[in-house]
Amino acid sequence: MRSALFLLLFSCTFLQAQSSLGDPEMTSYTWYLGGQWDSLYNNRRALVEESGQDYFYLRYRLGVAAFYKEKYRIAIDEYYKALEFNSTDTFTLKLLEISLLESGRNQEALLAAKRLRKLGAAPLPRYFPASLNSVSADMGIKISNSTSIDNLNYKGIGVSIYPVAPLMIHASFSSIQQSNYYGAVVQKTFTGFTRYQFKKGLSAYGHFSNVNVAIDFKDKTQRTLMNNVGGLGIKKAIGNWDLEAGFDLGNLNDSNQTQESAGITWYPLSNPNLTLRSTIICQQQNSNTHYGYKVGIAGKVLPHLWLSADYYTGNTRNIIENNGFFINNSYDIVHSRSTAALTWIPGRKFSAYISASYELRTETFEQFDYTLSGIFSGIRLCPW
Repeated sequence: MRSALFLLLFSCTFLQAQSSLGDPEMTSYTWYLGGQWDSLYNNRRALVEESGQDYFYLRYRLGVAAFYKEKYRIAIDEYYKALEFNSTDTFTLKLLEISLLESGRNQEALLAAKRLRKLGAAPLPRYFPASLNSVSADMGIKISNSTSIDNLNYKGIGVSIYPVAPLMIHASFSSIQQSNYYGAVVQKTFTGFTRYQFKKGLSAYGHFSNVNVAIDFKDKTQRTLMNNVGGLGIKKAIGNWDLEAGFDLGNLNDSNQTQESAGITWYPLSNPNLTLRSTIICQQQNSNTHYGYKVGIAGKVLPHLWLSADYYTGNTRNIIENNGFFINNSYDIVHSRSTAALTWIPGRKFSAYISASYELRTETFEQFDYTLSGIFSGIRLCPW
């Protein structure tokens, strides 16, 4: 008799637990009122998928739970789904805007702010879009161990503007000076970069660079090379992942060159406090094909200080990072490159970085190996 009673009580308790989890409204509302964010977050799939129910308040509560646990990228997905049921809820839009900013997706945050203003609500005051958004400047030197190739000096400056919320335009100028066994080389590069932000983490971008290379040979003769590089790419945020693919082409150094790249970025903490990334690069120049592979890690080590490290291995043409945008502009082959950087971001209006690099190259004409050890620094101002 006792065994039967025990089994009956156990069955009722089990069925009650099953039915409470199967009722997403009662369960999620109870956990939401009680601030049981762990329960809401850990059972978010069961509440939606196993119950077969999906509606605004459920997605909103799941988003709030992820937000309070600082899982901002998961919160973004939940808020986007909640807005599919109620696109005019201003409180959800404000939480979405904050989550996007906390995830570093500032251009999407501008879109959320635009929607808030259309609904007559005020977005975060400090993130109103400005026509001129930021100015950046950087400089550096790379020290060569070769007697045939001297040190490399780099200077650059750039500006970013947002004509309208979905569109960002960046323009920059850089200068590289270096001497080698056949003379002095001065390279000036004008770069334009634009990105259009669609909804839900989808963006498309394009870039164009004009590379002017002036060579003063040791025999007092001169030569000027005019090179152009352009490319298109697409990026999509899916949960804790960013997927990216790009295609570039140009008439570099008197020959046509194409490059395809595919990258993936993982945010294991669902926010930018820790980032792991990987990129595959494939280059074709004339009849030669070269491959490269790059891995990197970045994370917050102090409240306003970020540390990042990258390692590249392969046999591609030199990849110069010009204000964050890639162009290829060298005869030489890069076999490996190690980079570490510290970035200080005390506030929205100012940031600064310092980076060090070490790379192994092969000079393609005379076929000798040499190394470059680099140190770079830069600042970014956003007073507007």
